[in-house]
Amino acid sequence: MKPISQNVLTILEQENVNSFALIRIYDKQNKINFAHTTYSINLTVTTLGDDNALYLSDNGLAKIEPPIIEKGTDREAYKIIYIDPAFDYRAMIESGIIGAKATVYSGVCNPFNYTFGGVESGQPLLAFSDLIKAFTGVIDSATYAIDPIEGTVLMTMECASPMASLGVTKSYLTSKDALLQIDPTDTAYDQVFVGSKAISLLWGK
Repeated sequence: MKPISQNVLTILEQENVNSFALIRIYDKQNKINFAHTTYSINLTVTTLGDDNALYLSDNGLAKIEPPIIEKGTDREAYKIIYIDPAFDYRAMIESGIIGAKATVYSGVCNPFNYTFGGVESGQPLLAFSDLIKAFTGVIDSATYAIDPIEGTVLMTMECASPMASLGVTKSYLTSKDALLQIDPTDTAYDQVFVGSKAISLLWGK
């Protein structure tokens, strides 16, 4: 576990702290690859080693809901919620977002009236040592919720929970095509056939 830097610890001791988040979601086929931030303007982050270094601020991100884990068997999931009245993310979901990688970093801004940590007053600290990895995992589900009374459309991406393998209730398609959406190099289900088929097995040395 990466320790929290002294710069961040010093800022967290202040009365008012301005924080932000960096969200990166991508899959192995590169069909899904976007980076968003809760900061007020776009951020160029080159310290995380990502191909996509530009984190966009105009993204409709509503909130991030980390799980409240009180015991080892808690199954509450990490949620990333977007306001999406135009269904802009629908095509991304339909293309197969389940299993895509999700990474969330938290950061803070310089609250002092002078340069601190090599950063001007009010600017975000983007050094690798000053960013805290809040979550890393995979997208477990993505759903839309429409509230006709409030007139809101929310798209919620639920990330795999700490007990996801024990708490899973949905079926998993054991087919070649289904697995290709997760990992195109995995051949585990290439010999799973619909119906029956005779095969020849060779025995001996």
